[in-house]
Amino acid sequence: MVDDEPDVLIPLNFLRAAERVDAELIAGGVSDEVYEASRRRAVTELTEQATSQAALVGRLAREERERQELFIRSIWGEGFDLLLSTVLLGKAAAEWRWSEEAQLPRGSVDPRVRPLCNIVGRVVRTASEVHWLLAGGFTAGALARARSIYELALTSRLLADHGDPGGTTPDLVERYERSHDLERYADARVHNDSAPAELRFSTEQMDKWKAEADEARLKFGTDIGRPRGWAKPLFPNKNGMAQIPDLEEPAGFEAQRPFYRWANHEVHATARGGALSTYVNNDGYVVQSTGRTHRGLAEPASMAARYLSQAIADLLLTTGAEPSTMANVTVETINHVIGEMDAALVAASAQAESTPFIV
Repeated sequence: MVDDEPDVLIPLNFLRAAERVDAELIAGGVSDEVYEASRRRAVTELTEQATSQAALVGRLAREERERQELFIRSIWGEGFDLLLSTVLLGKAAAEWRWSEEAQLPRGSVDPRVRPLCNIVGRVVRTASEVHWLLAGGFTAGALARARSIYELALTSRLLADHGDPGGTTPDLVERYERSHDLERYADARVHNDSAPAELRFSTEQMDKWKAEADEARLKFGTDIGRPRGWAKPLFPNKNGMAQIPDLEEPAGFEAQRPFYRWANHEVHATARGGALSTYVNNDGYVVQSTGRTHRGLAEPASMAARYLSQAIADLLLTTGAEPSTMANVTVETINHVIGEMDAALVAASAQAESTPFIV
């Protein structure tokens, strides 16, 4: 801490500043010039006060965060450590599978390996984000990121189950990967529509991306350009844009839908999402949750770990030749660790419900 840095944060008094502006307007004569000069002076003073206290705000926030995170860890530490262990096991498993495929002759690699490794990599990163959010007590944010893992695991299951080059939809993996060409061109068009001329993609680059998008559309049909259109062969009777439930049925995820729907409320700006972010405190007042909490942290952790496990199983047990002993042992170990994690989370949930949150 800097020696002359104050220890007490002085709140910005917007009401007093506004009253002074109004008083100066009356004293100086009612005019736009007087009002604008007074208003700018008030804004300048408030800004200077805010910026002069920024370092103090940062220090006090760090100290509060450290206290709250230590408190949260005192309840949830074991479960969170097991979640992180699951994430690291998943990372190691994906790296092993990728290196194993790299030893095979060119052309003999299962086409599902690359997209599934990419999906597992994204799941690992996102699960790490869930862990950090939970460690900080941000239940809603962790739930929103767990929702992303759900979509990744859903895609993983579809590619694993239906992307076998010898199966009934042998081009499913290629459709999935080529959908990138259409998304990239669409992104570039939106960028160029709003960006200043000097930051736009060149005509040559746009023509190249358009040609690749047109090629994919010509090969696979116009549906590939729709959201989730790469999976259209799995529900050929569906008209219009495919929704998540359309993907859940061929993936066998129907029973998982309540978890996804619940997590959706934190992602979208719905009234239901606002209602789920409120609670009634001990004085009977309805309060909007804007900070950390030590309750409800089990569900996002369990979602992240279980969908990570499923994506790992898709990669290790479905692709390539018959699953190796190492693949089976790896998946079984991860599932046992998750079982230990769930037991720790259940115990932590009970403790959290009976413990008031520190401030």
